[in-house]
Amino acid sequence: MMHKPMPRVFRLLALGTLSTMAILTGCSSSSSTNGEASKSAHQIFSDSERATESVSSVHVSGRFTSGSDKVSLDFVDSSGRSGGTISDKGATFQIILSGKTVYIKGSQATMTKLAGQAAGQLLGGKWLQTTTTDKNFGDFAEIFNLPDLIKHVQPTGTLHKDSATNVNGQSVVGLTDTSRKGTLYVATTGRPYMVELVGPPKEPGTITFDHYGTAKRPAIPKGAVNLDQLEGGTGA
Repeated sequence: MMHKPMPRVFRLLALGTLSTMAILTGCSSSSSTNGEASKSAHQIFSDSERATESVSSVHVSGRFTSGSDKVSLDFVDSSGRSGGTISDKGATFQIILSGKTVYIKGSQATMTKLAGQAAGQLLGGKWLQTTTTDKNFGDFAEIFNLPDLIKHVQPTGTLHKDSATNVNGQSVVGLTDTSRKGTLYVATTGRPYMVELVGPPKEPGTITFDHYGTAKRPAIPKGAVNLDQLEGGTGA
């Protein structure tokens, strides 16, 4: 049975423990405000949720630590096809989601770590193909579907609106989740995209949302090994 790292990512996102430092590309070249700073905290969050999940594509990258877990992300969420790289506990995957098809590739060391030496030798360095119903890799479908991902970036306590500030040249307003002390920064010019999500010192991290609408979706790998056929052929 292969280790499943992604539910941990979802849990940490839902708790609001991540931090994002981003130059928001494609947000707006205008200096005029969008009126978000004058709204209530919950209205700002709702506006940012709708704006972010409605884009055709966005680049998501960064890293965070929680206990002994050190997770890094670098991928594109797209309405057509998503994918990129995810690392967790020293295991690094390249993953692509196209419809209900999941493509995944790990080095021999990664596959050995997750599934044993035989699997590492057989599957390491190769693109593998399966579906979102696969019990080992189906969870990736959620993080690579932007509306599903945004659903996990939800406050767990009361939201408090902070003062307007600036994140790497982007005017923003902060929304602090009082139960976890995580702060989401939302653009106050152009569309109210999510810009930065800052977590508490005990669970530091950095996640970036940028290249809104311009991030390029990954290509579908050629010659991928079909895991379902492979398992069937080996009597698994």
